[in-house]
Amino acid sequence: MTITRSNGYDCSNSSLNLNYPSFVAFYDKNVTTGVILTHRFRRVVTNVGAAAATYKVKVAPPEAVKVAVLPRSMVFGKKNERRDYYVEIVYPSDGNGLVSYGSIVWIEESGKHIVRSPIVVAPTSGGK
Repeated sequence: MTITRSNGYDCSNSSLNLNYPSFVAFYDKNVTTGVILTHRFRRVVTNVGAAAATYKVKVAPPEAVKVAVLPRSMVFGKKNERRDYYVEIVYPSDGNGLVSYGSIVWIEESGKHIVRSPIVVAPTSGGK
């Protein structure tokens, strides 16, 4: 519902680990405050630049959240080459239902290209 804005889909996998450029880590706001939760994501990216490129990651985590990205840099040898990377988001549950925001930014060594992916840590609708 959060992504599609429609009830016409069965999304029984609550991790939402789809290959979207953003990361959403949901938590049940009824879980005891302070319980440590972890979400892991895998993403596949494609070099759409004209040639070889190296990108390094910069993380701006949401407040009180730990974000790990592996690898910390990606090297592409040519256009349309694909690479995987992994993100782990570790955060405490929040009984107040607060939403927090951050981002992952991939910066090309030359500075010519910058790719930003938002991170959202939020309670599920209605605490479900």
